[in-house]
Amino acid sequence: MGSIDYTIDQQRRRAHIRFLGDVDGRMLHQAMERLWREFPEIAEYDSSCDMREFTGDFGFDDIRALSEAWKLFCGGRDRSRRTAVVSLDRYAPLYLKAIALCFADRELSVFRSMDAAQLWLDRRY
Repeated sequence: MGSIDYTIDQQRRRAHIRFLGDVDGRMLHQAMERLWREFPEIAEYDSSCDMREFTGDFGFDDIRALSEAWKLFCGGRDRSRRTAVVSLDRYAPLYLKAIALCFADRELSVFRSMDAAQLWLDRRY
């Protein structure tokens, strides 16, 4: 069984989401809905997604459904925000190109380390 944990840095306006173990689409939707309910301002934050310990599987239908819910939730408030995905999966850059189409207002990029991801997020300022 897997889990999705998150921390919010309100001062830096940044969310950090960590995927651990065998996480599926249902768990993804539940965790994101909980996050959005707890922190409605999250649409205006940059984010990092740590997927180094992720062993689950999300289908493209899961991502598409999540992106549709996200669009309704944020109503364009995420325009020009950034999401850094940290993954050791060699196919992650290819997957992210497809996923980015679903989150057109956001800039997404893949990194192999949290340090590189954080530098990229910090560089916007």
